[in-house]
Amino acid sequence: MQMCCSPYSGCTNAAINIYQTEGLKAFYRSYLTQLSMNVPFQASLVTTYMAIQRFMNPNNEYSPLIHFLSGAVAGGVASTVTMPFDNCKTLLNTQEAGVLRKLEINEINGLTGAAKYVRRMVGLRGFFSGLTPRLLYQAPSTAISWSVYEFVKYIMKKDQTNGEFDKCDTLNRLKEDNLLSGAKQKSTC
Repeated sequence: MQMCCSPYSGCTNAAINIYQTEGLKAFYRSYLTQLSMNVPFQASLVTTYMAIQRFMNPNNEYSPLIHFLSGAVAGGVASTVTMPFDNCKTLLNTQEAGVLRKLEINEINGLTGAAKYVRRMVGLRGFFSGLTPRLLYQAPSTAISWSVYEFVKYIMKKDQTNGEFDKCDTLNRLKEDNLLSGAKQKSTC
């Protein structure tokens, strides 16, 4: 299925065409920018989530509503903090023809180059362009992820306190079974 206005007939066609026209480096054009975005995103996400949990849930009890709200706020904060990196990464990835033409350049290179052109084209507000849709996606997505994580953790803890956690401990079970079967074999000889 071809996307509207795309010069490519599909992903494979796009990959082959990009490789032939721009080489392997085109696939890694924004790699460092992606790392520059993901590391602070994850750091601010976890830090914010844990801070909210300590404030709203000091006894660290299972509370689906608090986990959901904490996840939503943490996703919103992390998205806002890293939005400038995301916009620079998008510009590096797309190398938008209209932007290149308007700037009268052939290519945008690196995070600082992308940041310079975002600012030149749109000003400081350009770094936060698209924040609302990103928040509308990221806040619920992160809320669901943290809620599922906390639920699984709760279930595992609950099973562990009931003495059932060891039933899932495969390595210990194998060792016990091996020792038991070895002892049975010796006693029957």
